[in-house]
Amino acid sequence: YSNRVFYKAGNTSGDGNINGLKNTWVLLGTPNFHKSHPTVVAATTNPSVVAGNLTINGTVVWANGSPTIANVVSAINAATITGVSADTINGALALYSDGTSTANTSGDGAISITTSGNAVALINSLGLSTGTYNCPNFVFGSFANPPYWNSTDTTATPNGSVWLKTGATGGGMNYVIKKYNLLTNLWNTLSAPVYATENAAIAGLDPTNGGGNITAGTIYVLQNPSGSSTSPYAGFRLKIRSVTGQVSATGAAVSSTAFTNGSSFRLSVTSGGTTNAATITLGGTGPADFVSAVLSANLPNLTAAVNTNGSITTITLTHLLGGNIYLSTIAGQPNIPTQAGFTAGLTNVYSYSAGIFISGFTYLSYTYNVEQPVADPSNGTLWYYSDPTVIDIMINDGTNWKGYQTGVTDARGYSLTYGTLDPNGVISAAIAPTTQTDNTSLQAGDLWLNTSDLENWPNLSRWNGTSWVALDNTDHISQNGVIFADARWDTSGTTDPISDNETPVAGIGSGGSLITSNYLDLDAPNPALYPRGMLLVNTRRSGYNVKRYVQSYFESTAFAVNAWSATTTYLAGQKVLYGSNIYVSLQGSNTNQSPSSATTYWSPLTQSAWVTDSGLKDDGTPYAGHQAQRAIIVAAMNAAIEANTEIREEQF
Repeated sequence: YSNRVFYKAGNTSGDGNINGLKNTWVLLGTPNFHKSHPTVVAATTNPSVVAGNLTINGTVVWANGSPTIANVVSAINAATITGVSADTINGALALYSDGTSTANTSGDGAISITTSGNAVALINSLGLSTGTYNCPNFVFGSFANPPYWNSTDTTATPNGSVWLKTGATGGGMNYVIKKYNLLTNLWNTLSAPVYATENAAIAGLDPTNGGGNITAGTIYVLQNPSGSSTSPYAGFRLKIRSVTGQVSATGAAVSSTAFTNGSSFRLSVTSGGTTNAATITLGGTGPADFVSAVLSANLPNLTAAVNTNGSITTITLTHLLGGNIYLSTIAGQPNIPTQAGFTAGLTNVYSYSAGIFISGFTYLSYTYNVEQPVADPSNGTLWYYSDPTVIDIMINDGTNWKGYQTGVTDARGYSLTYGTLDPNGVISAAIAPTTQTDNTSLQAGDLWLNTSDLENWPNLSRWNGTSWVALDNTDHISQNGVIFADARWDTSGTTDPISDNETPVAGIGSGGSLITSNYLDLDAPNPALYPRGMLLVNTRRSGYNVKRYVQSYFESTAFAVNAWSATTTYLAGQKVLYGSNIYVSLQGSNTNQSPSSATTYWSPLTQSAWVTDSGLKDDGTPYAGHQAQRAIIVAAMNAAIEANTEIREEQF
């Protein structure tokens, strides 16, 4: 990957947005970045413009008659001055450069304002001053090399310029690269210094031997992946050493007449902190002529050889000290590196702007995240979810299980609406609450989890408008009762239970949290078996129990799912069988959208799941906390004893 750095252009891109960059992300160092911020802004806003002319980078621009600031802007843009555009900022003239304008030297990116004839009056009326102005710039540099951009410096640069400080010293960039150690199960931090070029990296990592002492696995960060010294852009690419010692590359097969006699190309090799280069001219048409010409250049630490394997002939180039070899074409000459069989994609062969190069570094493959990557646990892995305050509750509306704050009117007449009931869902507190968690008044239907009584988790009460009424967790029959079962992990069935963030239980409206979502997993209890008003404590997403990780739990062979039909209209959360896979509908009014291609309508159902393993007591209440852990241990011991006939023999 190339990690690029962007800047969002704002109002400084101009009142008229002439360059079309307002509220646009621009890559630092590119022409769009340079012209997203003015090079020079006149001092006078909404000026009374006096007719005349001014000269910009040698081009005379006229404002005749009774000009306005808008006329001046139009005249400058109509002049099509290379790299220059004009706009206004809060009514003042603003001049922009895209970095290719020429004031003194070709493509210096500057804007020169001079006078001729009666131009002084026009410039004065605009609030401009003559002089040369550098466009906003971008540079890489360490803390020890700050750019010379002050107004008194020879390279004075306007606001909007960016210095990307490389290296952690002085508060600069700090790439943190970690590698997983399978033996210790730890992520170990690796060194990742930043270098401007690969040649600089070789010299910095192995200053005495030119690359041969750089061990395989060494990492560095390459700044400016464009490779251009005149037009760098803000980016970084991570590279890793693939070999230790000599660096070689062998080209593809070449014919006995692959080359043109007398043709030339450029060849260079790194040597310590320098590069040695030569123009190579071939004295024949065959592979041996290519090798002979290369060796005749006497470039240090470079060898070349012809390889023959039956009818196949190839050429090998080797840097004896582990440095880089560069092959580039010459204008008007054949592409000799390609004729020699060297193309990007071969082992140790890569492309660059002038041709190809051979290197012992390759591009690092990695995952980027602020949190360490995780792997799926083994099938059957147990997890004790220790937080007793995490609890997801649904309610039976007479037809389905619904999120507790989805606007249901329950059997007691309470309106269970997000924004009316407590925004955090169930109120967790050690004493009876007198207000909601945001200090607003309690509402009929609010739920309270008594955290002072974890032995009887979940000790739940419901506010009836005047007092808290305790719920009976052993009542699995009446509309005031509670059942405990796995019902869902997220709001859509598409969240990976290991690598994705957990969906919030509460705190977000419009289905953003479980309490405002009606989504159900395939193994949720049948709502038709329970009365309207009964609560369902979703043990899959709730805490204070032990769960078991089950791979491929929601398989099509384990659950009865209807096949997809093009004529059926599906609601969000409904599942279908398509081929051998289960898909879940992502939105309502889903008709005639094929699950295999309509990715905005369908997503494969996440198959692996956490399944509550600590179970229920004989009275239908859950084993929770230490009771849940003990239940798992007891079950495991019982299973071990039952499976071992010897331990149950009488003589023991």
